[in-house]
Amino acid sequence: SVRDGLSLLDQCFATGDRPVTSDTCRRALGLAHPDVVRQLLDGLAGRDAAASLRAAAAALDAGADPRQLLRECSRLARAAELVAVGFPEGARLDADEEDLCRQLASREPDGFWLRVLEEMGAAELELRQPVDARLQVEACLLRLCRGGAAGVEAERLAGVEERLGAVERRLGAGATSPVPGPARPTARRSDGA
Repeated sequence: SVRDGLSLLDQCFATGDRPVTSDTCRRALGLAHPDVVRQLLDGLAGRDAAASLRAAAAALDAGADPRQLLRECSRLARAAELVAVGFPEGARLDADEEDLCRQLASREPDGFWLRVLEEMGAAELELRQPVDARLQVEACLLRLCRGGAAGVEAERLAGVEERLGAVERRLGAGATSPVPGPARPTARRSDGA
């Protein structure tokens, strides 16, 4: 609303910086610079924990609010997931953000950005508790880069699916060689038999 907009403008004027620039507004409102957010998301896409943590540290050290940082990353993660599933118009992005989300979606197309959205939403909820906000943001990023429990289970499931596919291909090809598996115990003859 107009009243909210005026309230935000008052916060920007309260910094004392003249003229009021977009950087002034970002600092006053606790927003991270878009380049830093992109670096953070790029680090996540490459599962580069160090790059993601450096970007988060740069944003937080520059005065970004942890909740706002998580919200902005979540907004772009949502957009990347929509692009990945073929619904880019649902994201309503400007041209630069759309290019970024296309790149992110091409690097991690299989539901990764949905997981980012869920993890960041959970981390934002945790911030309502009296916790160290920086620690929560860093833990969230580490879980996403390291895979967490969900990532480990997904890797195990992928391995099982790969082995099952190999067995099915052998059976479909009419392979006569036995499928490798655990050895069956053979019955021993007793001396009295």
